[in-house]
Amino acid sequence: MPSTTRTSMAELIDRARFLVRDPAAADQHFSQLQIQDALDQRRWDVRYLELQYEETLQAGGTVAWFDYYADRGYWEDDYTLQEQNWVEISTGFTANLLIGHFQFTATKQPPVFLTGRAYDLYAAAADLLETWLAELKLSFDFSVEGQSFTKTNQQKQLTELAHAYRARSQPLSIPMVRRDMYSTGGYQRTRTRIP
Repeated sequence: MPSTTRTSMAELIDRARFLVRDPAAADQHFSQLQIQDALDQRRWDVRYLELQYEETLQAGGTVAWFDYYADRGYWEDDYTLQEQNWVEISTGFTANLLIGHFQFTATKQPPVFLTGRAYDLYAAAADLLETWLAELKLSFDFSVEGQSFTKTNQQKQLTELAHAYRARSQPLSIPMVRRDMYSTGGYQRTRTRIP
């Protein structure tokens, strides 16, 4: 388990911290490393993903390719882009990692491939909120000198927010086995993720 956060995770950690309403401060509930660990539990490692592209018609009917898209967003900032013959592309484009959009300054003929790590930010935020909620359930309401202190309202708010984020998380597929398809007794197992 890593003991420090990766610098390429800074923006994703900040966004997760915003979603769980836990600003970075002396009284923050989660450390940067705890948030990174929660995000890593909801990570997709992707190798050589062929990006989708949109053609741009220019004057005279010439076709150009400037805009490329991944099928999901929330990418870590240590990705690699490659073109045909696996040549790395390091300049000449801007990246919006939140939505997986890569825009080139000059036309770039497809295909363009992406290797990196994408995250289900909302599932990770829901996991963090449920962890926080579990800690609150272990605390209790009390009264001191005529004042009441209750955790019930905070628990309700964390539960509602966790449910809302869970509804926005990416669905996953499950492994399926079809034994009736193979007469030799063998079977094929497939595992895919639904984008």
